[in-house]
This record gives sequence, C-alpha cells and structure tokens, in this order.
Amino acid sequence: MVPLKLCIKNFLSYGDLQEVDFTGHHLICLSGKNGHGKSALLDALTWAVWGQARKLSGSCRADQGLLRLGQRHMMVSVDFRLNDCIYRIKRELNLSRGKVTISLDFGMHNNNNSFISLTDKTVRTTQQKIDDTIRLTFDTFVNSAFLRQGQANEFSKKSPKERKDIFAAILGMTTFDEIKKLAVEKSRHAVTQHQFHTMIQDQLQHELTKKNECEQRHRLLLQEVAQALKDEELIKEQSNLLAQEKSALYAQQHQHEIVQVQHRQLCAREMEQKKLLQDHYRSWKLITKNYSNIIDYHALLDRKKKVLALINEHQQNLQESFKNQKQLAQLTQQMQELIRQYQAKEQVQIQENKITFERLLSTKASNMTQQEQLIKQQKSITSQLEEINTCIKEWYDLLTTKDEHDVQVKILEAQFEKRKAAYQEFSALGNWLTNELHIIEQKKDMVGNPGDPSCPLCEQNLSATRRRFLHTKLGTQEQAIAQKLSRLTLLVKKLKPMLIHQHQLLEQAKTHATMLISCEANCRAYEEKKSILLAQYTVLNQEIDTHKNKLVFLEDSLQHIDNFLQKTANINQLPPAACDDPIYQKLHDQIKIIEKSSTPLSVLEKMYKTAQNELAAIEHLLHDQENFRLQAAQQQFRLQEIEKIAQVLKVIKQEKVQQEITLQSYNDLADFKQKIVQQEDDIQERQRALRTRIEALFLEKGSLESALIQFNSIETDLHNRQKAAAHMREMATHYQTIAHAISKDGIQALLIEDTIPEVEQEANRLLSKLTNNQAHLFIESLRDLKRGGVKETLDIKISDAIGIRPYEMFSGGEAFRIDFALRIALSKLLARRAGTTLQTLIIDEGFGSQDEEGLAHIMDAIHALQEDFEKVIIVSHLDVMKDQFPVHLLVEKKPTGSIVKIIEND
Repeated sequence: MVPLKLCIKNFLSYGDLQEVDFTGHHLICLSGKNGHGKSALLDALTWAVWGQARKLSGSCRADQGLLRLGQRHMMVSVDFRLNDCIYRIKRELNLSRGKVTISLDFGMHNNNNSFISLTDKTVRTTQQKIDDTIRLTFDTFVNSAFLRQGQANEFSKKSPKERKDIFAAILGMTTFDEIKKLAVEKSRHAVTQHQFHTMIQDQLQHELTKKNECEQRHRLLLQEVAQALKDEELIKEQSNLLAQEKSALYAQQHQHEIVQVQHRQLCAREMEQKKLLQDHYRSWKLITKNYSNIIDYHALLDRKKKVLALINEHQQNLQESFKNQKQLAQLTQQMQELIRQYQAKEQVQIQENKITFERLLSTKASNMTQQEQLIKQQKSITSQLEEINTCIKEWYDLLTTKDEHDVQVKILEAQFEKRKAAYQEFSALGNWLTNELHIIEQKKDMVGNPGDPSCPLCEQNLSATRRRFLHTKLGTQEQAIAQKLSRLTLLVKKLKPMLIHQHQLLEQAKTHATMLISCEANCRAYEEKKSILLAQYTVLNQEIDTHKNKLVFLEDSLQHIDNFLQKTANINQLPPAACDDPIYQKLHDQIKIIEKSSTPLSVLEKMYKTAQNELAAIEHLLHDQENFRLQAAQQQFRLQEIEKIAQVLKVIKQEKVQQEITLQSYNDLADFKQKIVQQEDDIQERQRALRTRIEALFLEKGSLESALIQFNSIETDLHNRQKAAAHMREMATHYQTIAHAISKDGIQALLIEDTIPEVEQEANRLLSKLTNNQAHLFIESLRDLKRGGVKETLDIKISDAIGIRPYEMFSGGEAFRIDFALRIALSKLLARRAGTTLQTLIIDEGFGSQDEEGLAHIMDAIHALQEDFEKVIIVSHLDVMKDQFPVHLLVEKKPTGSIVKIIEND
C-alpha cells in the first residue's frame, strides 16, 4: 500500500480542508514544531483506513475524541496504490444532538479514471472488505510498517506469545487458525455424532429384545379376533328378529297417538265453547243489570250547554288578563330600562370615583413611602452629625495639648541627640582603650619573653634591669587603662538601655504628633462635611413638610370619595335621580292601575280548568249512555248464541266418550314396549361390549404389526448406526490430527522457526550499520526448562562488546537502534510474506536519543532502505535530520488549524 494523496478536515489540530500530495516523492521528511500536527497527519491515515488512531481506539468514544474542538463534522480521505490499482477510502464523522454518526466509502479507479464504488451496506462490512483487500490489520501495520511516536519498541516490549502472534499475522497464518478452528469444530462434531450414534445403538438393541414376545402375542391375537367375529354374527341375527317386533309396536303406537291427538283436540274445543258461553252469559247479565241505572240523557245535554257557555266566558276573561299582563310587562320593561340608564350613569360615576380613590391611595402610599425615606435620611443625617460632633470635640480636646506636646518632643529630641553623641563618643573611646590594652599586652609579651627579650619600640635586646623596668611601667599603664575601660564599659551598659527607652518615647511622641496633625486635618474635613449635612437636613425638613401637606389633602379627598361610595354601595337601591323623573312617575302610576283592575291570572286559569274537567265528565257520561243503548239492542242475539253453544257442547261430550273407550284398548301397549326396549338394550349392550373387544383386538393387532414393522426398521437403523459410528470415530481421529498439525505448536511453529533466521539476518544487517559492527542480535525460539525439557518462546537477546544481554539491559539509544533494526526487518518481511504488497515505511520521531554518530548511521540505513520500499516517510523536528532529505513536508499550526507546506531541498 503506497499512499498518494491525503485530504483532512477538522481532524485533531487540522481545521479547514487540507490536501497533502505524496505523489512523485520517494524519501520524505515530515517536520515541524512539537504539537503542530505531524503525528496527527499519520493518525489521520490510520483512522481513514482502519478507523483507529493512537490509543484512543480503546476508548468508548474514540472517534469523537479525534474531532476538532467546536466542530461537528470530521472527514479524512486517502488515495493509495495497491497491486497496480488505485483505491480511495473516505471516512466521515458527524455529531448531531449528541449522537455520533460514522460513514465509510470505499472505491477503486478504473482505466477510464472513473470511480467504482465498493462500499457495502454497513460500515462493519465495508471495513471487512477493506481489510480483505489490503490484507493487513491495524495491529500488524503499527507493529511493522508504522513506527509510531514513542512506540518504536512496540514489538520488542511485547511478550513472547504476542510476538508469535505478530509473526503469525505477518506470515498469513490466520488461515491456519481458521482451518484449525474448523477442524476442531469438525472433530467435536464427529465425536458428538459418534457418541450420539453409540447411544442410539444401545437404545435400539434394548428395544429389539422385545421382538419375540411381540410375535407370539400377534399369533394369539389373530385367533381371538376370529372368535369375536363369529359372536358378532349371532348377535346380528337376534337383532334382526327384534327389529320386526319393534316395527309392529311402532304401528300400534302411531295409531294410539292419533287417537290421543283427536281426544286432546275435543277437550280443547270443549274448553273453548265453555269459555265462549261464559262470556255471552256475563255480557247479557251485565247489560240487563245496568240498564235500569241510566241517567236522563236530555238533562246531561242541557248541563253540557251551560258548561260550554261558562268556558267561553272564562276564555274571554283569560284573553283580557293576557292583554293586561302584556301591557304590564311592557310598562315594567320601560320602567326597568329607565332605572338601568340611571344605574349605568351612577355606575360610571362610581367607577370613576373608585379609580380616583385607587389613584389617590397609590399616591398616598407613595408619599408616605417617600416621607418615611426622607425621615430615615433625616435620622441618618442626625446620627452622622452626632458622630461628627463627638469626633470634632475629641479631636479639639487633643489639639489643645499640641503646643505643649511639640515642646516636649523638641526637649526629648535634644536629650536623645546629646546622649546619643555621648554614647558614640564613649563607644569610640572604649574601642581605643581596648586597642591600647592589646598593644600593651603585646609589648609586655615582647619584654617578658625569656628567650629573646627586646624593646617594643626599637626591637633591640634588653638587659634584665631594663626589662624589669619596662615590665613594671607597662603593667602600671595596663592597670590604669583597664580601670578606665572597666568604668567606661559600666557607663556604656547603663547608657544603652536609657537610649533605647528614650528612643521609644521619642518615637511614640512623634507618632502622637503625626496623629495630632491628622486630627487637625480631620477636623477641617468634618467641619466641611457637617455644613453639607446641615444643608441637606434643612432641605429634607422642607420636603417632609411638603409631603405632610400633600397627605392632608389626599386624606380629605379619600374621605369625600369614600362617603360617596358608601351611599351607592347598594346596587339594588333605586337611584335618587330616577325617582324625580316624571316619566318614571307616569309609568309607576299606570302599573298600579293595571294591577288593581285585573284579576290574577292563576285564579282565572283555575276556574277555566274546573269548567273543562266538568265538561269532560259530562261527555264521558254521554258516551257511556250511548254504549248502553247499543248493547241493549244486542241482548236477543246473545240469547240465541247461548243456545247454539249448549248444543255444540252436547255433541262434543258424546264424541269424547267414544274416544275414551278406544284409548282403553291400548293399555297393554306400554308393557309390550317396555319388554322390547329391555331386549333391545340387552342386545345393544352385548353388541357394544363385543365391538369394544373387537376394536381393542384390532387396535392391538395394528399396534403389534406396527411394532413388528418398527423392529425391522430398527434392525436396519442399527446396522446403519454401527456404520455411521465407525465412520465418525475415524473422521474425529483425522480432524484431531489435522488440528494438531496446523496448531501454533505444529506447522505454524515450523513456519515461524523458518522465518526467524530471515528476520535475524535483515535486522543484523541494519544493526551492523547502526553500531559499526559492534552489536548482533538473535531470537531464541526454544528455552530450556529447569525441570528438564524445552519450552517454545520468542526471546530477543543481543551480543555486543560486553557480552550477551537481554534486550531490557540496554540504554535508550542502544535500545532504539535495536528496535529500529527489528522493526525494519519486520516491515521488509511483511512486504515479502503474507500475500501483501507493502511498499511504504513510516517512522514517527524516536531519533532524539541518538548522538551525532548514531544519527549518521540511521541516515545511512534509511538511504539504504530506499531500494526495498517505494516510499519512506520520516517524522522528525531535528534540523540535522530534515536537511538530509530531498523533500520535507513542513507542518505549521495557524489560528484556523494546522497546514502542510511542501519544501524541496537543493
């Protein structure tokens, strides 16, 4: 995979769309200051291809951590060449309402320079297609072809097992793992199938032990079925005879039922005729009885006419009352309308007065609040004036002693200066006396030296007499000076505390003087402040008096409005203005006249209703008399009908007697029927029992025949199971052999063992250039165990001038050279193995631990690598490195984001 072009937007330190073109450059140095985005450029490459960058791949929000701060969209696109084909991968991230959305596009350029999309339905499946195309995972890439910043030892520091996994990935041995996994699964499946077939064999053999018993039972069952069928034929013959007797019985029962129906019909007809006879007789009797009680028909008609006249009179009175009520309603409505008009006017006045009342209350409250604030301010000013007067009085009391205090300060200063001069003079004299005493002691030593006595002045040798004289003289001088020094020392000791105490008094006096000066200034300032506060106090008094006057006026206005509102508080009270209106008086008089002249409507309605009820009663009596007159005309007809019904009842009675005689002849029919039913039940019970027995026999016969068929099938299945179990046992053995052969301890170990010399050879070739043939590495694939035997491993050991040491024992610079040689060897191995076509090497920093000679060796090794890799990209901020490359990409960080510039060196 050779990168051709990289496009970045809002990735880490990169902002606006940035395009980096690698085309045409073979050896590239990526330079720039720390933190400007060199490593971010390579992280963008790995994120676009594999969706992983740095150590954020293990984070729960890895992709969101790569987004530039303050942005919501991130995009990285990379074009690369692989096997003479140009591919493009574009990965985008969108952040919307806290939700992260990832999109991935994968495509290939064809010969017509058009883009063929290879994107699948989901990001996961598209990533799988990219991995299958490149045939390189992110872990393998960063452990071989990409030496990341600070992780040059990514391969060296891994455990032996992890190193073997990297070798396996480089050699494409993941296929062996998949085959092994499949073989293990097949082996487990074969073992499971063998166990299953064996278990089924045991079950089938156990079931076959019942076959002989089943055959014997089948033979006996055939004999029982034959006997049961004969018994069934005999019962059928008996059933046929009983059926003939039953048919004769059914004929007699049918004739008996016909007679019974005819008898019930006669009884029903008889009851019907009796009921009809009773109805005619009851009507005839009622009409005959009530005909004598009929009221005079003509008297009822006269009474009806009188009641109708009374109803007409009541109707006229009601109409007249309705007219009066209507006129009264109109007058009442007019009067109420007039009252409403006066009430509306009064309400307007009330509302206006309420608004004025509320406004005056608000104004009163505001004035009271302002007055209270002014009073508070006045009290505050009074308090301040009291404090100022107190302070001024105290300060003036202090200032009365200012002149006397100044005199005292001058006296103290004069005394202190005098004593200070004396102390300095005494100190200087004491120092001189001390020096003189020291000189005399030296002279005495010179004179009193028994070995070489000499004169203190001329340094000539002295005689014994002269020496004694000088010694006595010097002793007298020493004693006198010592006495003076002692007195002077005592005097200085007494004088020093006095000076210290007087200095403290002087400082206190000066401080007090400074305080008095400050008091004088404060007095002037407070006097000015006092005059200002007095002026403010006068202004506040005037404002308070103004507010008091306003409040008195507001109280009077509120009292006046409140009196008006209390008078108009009753909304139902008639407005006084309405009573004085002549229209209101006229309407009131008309209403009173109508109310006095008219009868109440309820009384008229009650009288009208009473007359109507009486009319209804009269009409009901007239209707009843009409009915009685009609019914009286039908009395003769009712007598004739009664005679006819009596004749019909006589005939029906004779027919009933004949039918009862016929029914008595069928009395024995029930006993005969019961006998036949018992015989039939007995035959049916025997048939049911025999049929149940036959069905049970046939069911058992079918079950036994099915069992015999099943036994034959079991024998066939048992034979097949035995073959299948043997086959599965053989297949499990084969698959286990395959799984063991292609495991990490089998073919894979042999392939890694065969690859190790190739890696060692390439790494040692580079390491010899980097160390002037002073170091050599080798990789151990086997390690001896203390308890005997060997263990497969993948340890790295290095031999140099000191001897053979583990990798962990080397310094930082030495370890980097070893890591560099190993990683380059792995990268070249990756380019030749695993079916990949890796032609790019990326080295991110790591050269800071090298001295000048080491850097020179590394540059020689990098130039030598150009023959093995089509593109080599080095990331470094060292000037000595980037100046040795023909092309370097300079990364600079701007306010809008990092940018990349291409600089070609001459």
